[in-house]
Amino acid sequence: MRYQELPPRMNCLMLSQAPNEKQSPQRALVVGKDRLISTVVSNLLMPLGYAPISVATGTEVIRLLNGGSFSLIFAAYEGLPINGLALYDFLRERQESRAIPFVLMADLETSIKLTSTRTHLPAMISPPFGHTGLQRAIELAKDPNRGEKGGALEI
Repeated sequence: MRYQELPPRMNCLMLSQAPNEKQSPQRALVVGKDRLISTVVSNLLMPLGYAPISVATGTEVIRLLNGGSFSLIFAAYEGLPINGLALYDFLRERQESRAIPFVLMADLETSIKLTSTRTHLPAMISPPFGHTGLQRAIELAKDPNRGEKGGALEI
């Protein structure tokens, strides 16, 4: 897909976020068993300058994190032997992964339930996923002033 085929607003977003040819893309980890969702999120991350790697289990996440660095983690709430929120909690306990921005992907109902029952949450995004919502969730995940309460609820 060429940039001029996109709507004007999307053009600006994608062109301003396109990786510099001299820069190597930042690595992003996309965690979830649903291949369709992982593919959609990965395809949305690429024009933003990320090189996504999709995995389906928490074990693969730990192996990859032990073997290299990542700039961002997207994890599905459901579908893993442990859910994405448990993975977030686990990674926050580890010094080497605590600072990696984390976005939790959950349906709207689950997102609302989590924000009303938990005090420490990552940034969150709910389907349908689009460039604007994804970019906003990334910004919130990277914002050191956001704190741990109530992540983004992007719909």
